[in-house]
Amino acid sequence: MAGRPDDIAEVLQRAHPGLRETSRVLRILGDQNQVIESRGYQVAISDKGTNDWTFIDGASLTVPELRSLFLTLPEDFKLPEIERRVVPPEERR
Repeated sequence: MAGRPDDIAEVLQRAHPGLRETSRVLRILGDQNQVIESRGYQVAISDKGTNDWTFIDGASLTVPELRSLFLTLPEDFKLPEIERRVVPPEERR
């Protein structure tokens, strides 16, 4: 069916509702054409004296969660901000 968009569209119209929904979502995403830049951090944890590290993505980490791992975390401890922005077309590589 490659190169026959009308035939593909007809098959999708008769297809399972989930396929039609996926097609609709992909069409919306394709129309957006955005590039999102994100800057974050990871927390690295290792038992003392070992080289076996575990990494936690900071995007969803909260101070109380981190404090449950590190009981001596200072009371005024703050996590870095997660930065996200839509990159304008003229800044894209």
